[in-house]
Amino acid sequence: MDEPRWSDVYLTASARGISVCGDLLAATSLAVVLQQRGAGGYAVAALLLSASLPPVLLARPSGWVADRFDSRRIVSVVAPSQALCCLAMLTTSAPVALIALNALLACGVAVTQPVFAALAPAMVGVENVPRASAISQTFTSAGMFAGPVLAGALVSVSGLWLPLLLDAASFLAIAVVGLVIRTRRTPRPAVPSTPDGPPVVAYRVRDDRVLVVALGMVAVVVAAANLMDVAVVFFVRGTLHASAAMYGVVMGSWMLGLVCGSWAAARGRTDDHGYLIRLIVGLTLVSVGILAGGTVREAGWVIPAFVLGGMGNGMLGSAAGTLVARRTPQSARGMGFATLGAVINGAMVAGFVVAGGLLEVVSPRLVMIGSGASALALVIASGLPVLAMSRRQRRAADDPRTPVGAAGGNA
Repeated sequence: MDEPRWSDVYLTASARGISVCGDLLAATSLAVVLQQRGAGGYAVAALLLSASLPPVLLARPSGWVADRFDSRRIVSVVAPSQALCCLAMLTTSAPVALIALNALLACGVAVTQPVFAALAPAMVGVENVPRASAISQTFTSAGMFAGPVLAGALVSVSGLWLPLLLDAASFLAIAVVGLVIRTRRTPRPAVPSTPDGPPVVAYRVRDDRVLVVALGMVAVVVAAANLMDVAVVFFVRGTLHASAAMYGVVMGSWMLGLVCGSWAAARGRTDDHGYLIRLIVGLTLVSVGILAGGTVREAGWVIPAFVLGGMGNGMLGSAAGTLVARRTPQSARGMGFATLGAVINGAMVAGFVVAGGLLEVVSPRLVMIGSGASALALVIASGLPVLAMSRRQRRAADDPRTPVGAAGGNA
């Protein structure tokens, strides 16, 4: 490929960080305002689901759009539309209307996320995707940290109007970046054809057994992490009797580990098998971090456990994205990243829903220990077979007698 365009990576990463900050600023503000206006728990739960479900339900059509239309055109249409949704929220106070508009915002995210994710390999080459992912994760983590903090300050001063205006501005920033960056993905034929033969069968993620098992492990561990997200506030504040400030430090420690883990995943072997190993190590660290955090007797000891879990979170995010980029053909990467987004968002929804029910009958400590132990057992049970499967594919790819394409994967 041409010289890597790192300036494009930094532009999209900074825009992504600003957008995540704006999204969390708006989402947190909406939840607070709904509660202040007397909306019940179901309304707040519906608000959270409206942001998480569209990437799951729209994975297939959004992946198709990302692979069939010019990336610059997609972003220049979708991002301004999302800004208009934010402005429309300022014209209503009805919870149903706010939730519906929030769902429309998430539909836009479902489209733009695979577009930008599929652009990363085109910007810097597949071999540099881990470093690009670490840069993006650093900016995203900063946005995730700043959004809720700003929401608490701004809602008390201005209500919804300033958070929603800032969120609208973040979508306009995304639109500008989409037009400024030099890298773009152009439309690809729906079913490519060989010059002198029948059409080539279109790529399907489910046909890659290694990737399917890897995504399955990611789903279980992400669900466990979101079980922990719900339980940990009751565990730290109620069971361990720690202060609200200590709870903030505990959650910040996970974020710190996440950034470190993203950069750690950028080092080491650069083949599919190496990234699969990093994914399994990351999944293991997340599971161990949750499990260890649930066993402690003092809140201070949760911090090192969560730094470890956060490092695993960063490693699995980077490694999963790199595996998708490496094992899907260039023309189908939008579909691959849309599938990855659907897996992660679906697991988040499942984790939140299950946590709500479990905490009614089980202590927060048992929820954390049980979710961490279950995720760890699944990773051990699935990790060894998928590593063996990957080794067989690697040996088959190195064997000159193996027909082209028979070994699986796409480097």
